[in-house]
Amino acid sequence: LDLLIENGKVHRFSTARLDLPGSHGTGCTLSAAVAARLALGDDLPAAVAAAKDYLTETLRSSYRFNFSGEAVHALNQGTV
Repeated sequence: LDLLIENGKVHRFSTARLDLPGSHGTGCTLSAAVAARLALGDDLPAAVAAAKDYLTETLRSSYRFNFSGEAVHALNQGTV
């Protein structure tokens, strides 16, 4: 469960936990996706929701470009 508190209002975001061998880069990927959605005009809660959906789908469908298995490869997705 992730929480966003904006102007005293609590927004809750939850997704199923994914059992993956590596998740290096998830924070950077999430923050970049939030920034991209804000640039597209989303309000903050909508931007966070879209970014979390993007990150979850990226993790579910990513494949390894290298053999380390430790990084999120966000570039193998479509648009944010």
